[in-house]
Amino acid sequence: MKKKGGFSFLVILYLMVITMSFNSAAAQIEVERYTTANESYVREINPLRGAFFSAADLKLTNLNGKIGVTAHGYMNVPVDEVYMVIYLDRLEESNGEMYWSQVDFYEFEFFAKDYPNGLTLATKDFTVINQPKNNTYRLRGQFAAFLNGTMEGFGPVTDGVLIE
Repeated sequence: MKKKGGFSFLVILYLMVITMSFNSAAAQIEVERYTTANESYVREINPLRGAFFSAADLKLTNLNGKIGVTAHGYMNVPVDEVYMVIYLDRLEESNGEMYWSQVDFYEFEFFAKDYPNGLTLATKDFTVINQPKNNTYRLRGQFAAFLNGTMEGFGPVTDGVLIE
């Protein structure tokens, strides 16, 4: 399930971050979220017309001491490629200060050639079992979709959930 990407994947991610920071459309992104004691969900939506990457969902669920992860990328039209990186962070404390520390990450790639009816939905659902219980975790996502050499992306972040 875990895939360590190569240099080209890191270059694409770097370009995505740079592009998103200068893209005026990024300021237009709407965020929906909810958090309960056992679950945190976030959806980022691009309300601009003509955009091909319409939304990205990320959900962290406490599954009796295991971490449930659900991620979706929704396209308005079939795209050429979708890249998804999901970071798992744990809330840590040092000298009385709380901070998030990345403890793992998961990379996924989706290609149009694998979707005969068109790549309009990229989805991953998995369970993380190798993290210690009685800690608070959150998810951060980097989603990038490509169509005819153009890239659009989202970066949803869940709230923290205590996994016990």
